[in-house]
Amino acid sequence: MNCGQMLLEVERVIRGRTEVYSCLQADGELIRPETILKKIREVY
Repeated sequence: MNCGQMLLEVERVIRGRTEVYSCLQADGELIRPETILKKIREVY
């Protein structure tokens, strides 16, 4: 569980060259591929 820390690191490395979207989950389970695909469809 990283509660967004990885997001901050990705944004730091990207330095504004592209948009970064989060797919946060704090229930102790792995993020399922379906959840990631759903987020991709939401933002594109």
